[in-house]
This record gives sequence, structure tokens and C-alpha cells, in this order.
Amino acid sequence: MQALVINPLTPTTLYAGTEFGGIFKSAIGGGTWGAVNRGLPATTVPALAIDPLTPTTLYAGTSFGGFFKSTDGGGTWSAS
Repeated sequence: MQALVINPLTPTTLYAGTEFGGIFKSAIGGGTWGAVNRGLPATTVPALAIDPLTPTTLYAGTSFGGFFKSTDGGGTWSAS
């Protein structure tokens, strides 16, 4: 794992940036994880940030693809 953020309003929702695997999300406190990479290049994600006022907005910094933003809790990503 390269980066981890926790939803401040729903602390059981976690996002993890990984090495070469993109971003994974857990809605149950880390019990299970699923990839949320639609729109992201296949790259390392060493930086993640979550908007504390609107936690469905996330920002990801990638090693080789630049910066990306999701406004739907990681469902889709677009270059920023």
C-alpha cells in the first residue's frame, strides 16, 4: 500500500493507493476490498486525498499518469 485515506463522515469507508494496482476501496473497515480504477491508468498511486466536507470527492496523484479526481466516491476518475 502506498497511501490510505478514511472517509471522515463514514470511517468504515477506506481508500488505498497501491503500487501498480491503482486504487482499492473498502466500505466495511478493511474487511474486503474492491478496485475502483475506472478512468485511471495502470500505475502506482502514492498520494490520495479526500475532501473533508464532500467525502465523495477524492484526489489521486499517480507516479506516471498525473493527477486525477473522482466526484463519485471512486466510481470514476478523470484527469485533473
